Amino acid sequence: MATQSPAVQSWRDRPTLSVAEAAKVLGLCRNAAYDAVNRGEIEVITFGKRKFVLTRPLARMLDGQAQS
Repeated sequence: MATQSPAVQSWRDRPTLSVAEAAKVLGLCRNAAYDAVNRGEIEVITFGKRKFVLTRPLARMLDGQAQS
């Protein structure tokens, strides 16, 4: 496995990301990330009106592992 830059690795150390931050990790625009959240393709937790992307499922998805 190739080593990752500190900026890329640092998001994996956090429990959640904003949808905008997750969009950057995924190489998507913010609107496309929100569309994916609304389709259930990106796992989130919601507090009030705010949505947070869970980093463990995101990391599994990017590593090519099946979601459970």
